[in-house]
Amino acid sequence: MWMWIVLSLAVALVAINGVAFWMFYWDKWCAENNRQRIPEANLLGVALIGGSIGAIWAQQKFRHKTRKEPFRSLLFGIAALQFLFVGVMCIAPRGKAALDMLTGAYRAACVQRFEANARCGGWLGGFDKE
Repeated sequence: MWMWIVLSLAVALVAINGVAFWMFYWDKWCAENNRQRIPEANLLGVALIGGSIGAIWAQQKFRHKTRKEPFRSLLFGIAALQFLFVGVMCIAPRGKAALDMLTGAYRAACVQRFEANARCGGWLGGFDKE
C-alpha cells in the first residue's frame, strides 16, 4: 500500500514539474512572439505547489526571467523552502515519523508494537502490571 502512495507522489511531482517546465517554455515563446503572457503569479504558483525543479530547469534552459527581480529571488526562495521542508521531514525524528505515517509504515509499526505489548502482558518499556 505504501508503495502506491510513494509512486503516486512521484508521478504527481514529475507531472507538476513537467507543467512548470512547459509553462516557462510557453511564456518565453509568448514573449518572443508578442502574445499574451502567463502572469508571474501563475508561474510562481506552479513552483510553489511542487514544480520548482521544473521551473528552475526551464528558467535556465530557456534563459527566461533569469535577471528579473523579485521574480528570480522568489522562485529560488520557494525552491529553498521546499528543499528545507523535505530535509526536515527526512532527517528530524518527528518529520521522519510524519513521513512514515504518510506511507503507512507508522501504522504497521503500531500494530507490531500492540501485538508485542499484548504478548508481554502490559505496556512496553519495562512497566509491570499491578
